[in-house]
This record gives sequence, structure tokens and C-alpha cells, in this order.
Amino acid sequence: MTAGLALLVLFAAWERRVQTKGGSALVPPRLFTHPAFTGGALLALVYFAAFTSIFFTIALLWQVGLGHSALQSGLVAMPFAVDSIIGASESDTLAARFGRVMLTVGLGLVAAGITALRLILALVSPSATTAGS
Repeated sequence: MTAGLALLVLFAAWERRVQTKGGSALVPPRLFTHPAFTGGALLALVYFAAFTSIFFTIALLWQVGLGHSALQSGLVAMPFAVDSIIGASESDTLAARFGRVMLTVGLGLVAAGITALRLILALVSPSATTAGS
């Protein structure tokens, strides 16, 4: 995490340097003067950092903890992947129609899904979720 933070700082410095030399920065530093952009960038950073660990943990639980195959583990994650593709393809339309409310609704749905998964794991015995049951 420290290396990632250091690389992020180096990237920001590089972008400032490119812009001051008259080049075209990949992420223009002036964008961070807009609170909506900065907030969205931070939200995206936290969201995608968290989801990497969530899917890694679910894959380990499903395979090592519950004894399912790698294919079954992939099939568990597939609905999220398919919905992500559909959501990304429709994001322009949804953002134009609903604005920022769509982000709040999406975040709420993700939180509800994670909460439901946590409740299932807490309330259902592990033997009921294995292939042998």
C-alpha cells in the first residue's frame, strides 16, 4: 500500500510536470480543483480497492473453505461481472437521466448485496453450502 501511495504521488508530480512544459496531461491536475471530480475519484479508488479484496476473499472461501471448484467459484462471481458490463454500457444514459442519485442508488445496492452475503454466511451452516450437501 505504501508503494502504491508513493506511485500515486509520483504520478501526480509527473502530470504537473507534463502540463507545465506545455504537454497534454493524462489527468490534468486542474480537475482536482472541482470537488465533484475529486470526490468521485476518491470514491472510485476506495470502491475498486475494496472490491479486489472482496472477490479474492469470496473465491478463497468458496474454494478452500467450502470445497467448491474454481469453476464454481467463478460462476458465483459471474453475475456481478455481467451486471458490471451492462451497467457500464448504460452508464451514460443512466447518468444523464438520474444524475448523482444513480451513484447513491448503486452504492446502496452494493452495500445491500454485501450485507446479504454477510448474513447468509453468518446464518447458514457451512455444511449446507458445500457440494456434498
